[in-house]
Amino acid sequence: MPCRIDDCPKPVSRPGAQLCEAHYTRIRVHGSPHVNLRDRTAVDRFWAMVGKSATCWWWLGAKNPAGYGQFFDICKPPLRCVRAHRFAYEQLRGPIPAGLVIDHLCRNPACVNPEHMETVTIGENVLRGDGIAAQHARKTTCKHGHPLSGDNLKMEATPNGRSTRRCLTCRRQNEKRRRKVTHGASCRRFQCCSPRRRRR
Repeated sequence: MPCRIDDCPKPVSRPGAQLCEAHYTRIRVHGSPHVNLRDRTAVDRFWAMVGKSATCWWWLGAKNPAGYGQFFDICKPPLRCVRAHRFAYEQLRGPIPAGLVIDHLCRNPACVNPEHMETVTIGENVLRGDGIAAQHARKTTCKHGHPLSGDNLKMEATPNGRSTRRCLTCRRQNEKRRRKVTHGASCRRFQCCSPRRRRR
C-alpha cells in the first residue's frame, strides 16, 4: 500500500496515518508533508527547532546521551553533525577561538542561548562541572580532616604526567605504621626487643 501523499511511491510505515516514514516525520516536525529541507537554509532549520523560554533556549531536536543537542547540517557540504549550542554560539557571537570549548553557565546541556555560554579552556570547563576531578579539586581537607594547604600540602607527579595533592600528615602517619609493622616482623625473627635479649 503506497503513501497517501500524491506521487509518493514509498510504502506505508504508519498505517494509522497512511503515510510513509519520511512524510510522517515532516508532518510531525514541520507541520506539513511538503516541506523540502534542502530549500531551507541551515539557519532557518536550526531556529525552527529552538523553543525559547524566559531563561533558557531549549533545543527540541535530537540529543546525544549526555543531553547536548545535535544538528545535522545538510545544506553545507561535507555533511556534518554539530553540537547545537556551538552552532548557535557561532551564529550569534562569532567563531569559537582555537583551543577553547563552550561552558554552559546555566548547567543545562540542551540550552542554546549564547548569553548562557562562555568560552573557556578544557581544564577550566572540567573544574566547573560536577565530575570526580572537579569534586576532588574543590576539597580543602583530606579524608582524615587534615588541611590541604601550606606546609601540609605536597604536589606529586603521577605516571600520566599530571600532578596530584598529597597530605603530609597522613604520609607521616602511614610511614610510621609501616615502620612499626616492618620492625615487628624483624623483631620476631631476630628477637632484638625481647626481654631476654635486653637482659644480656
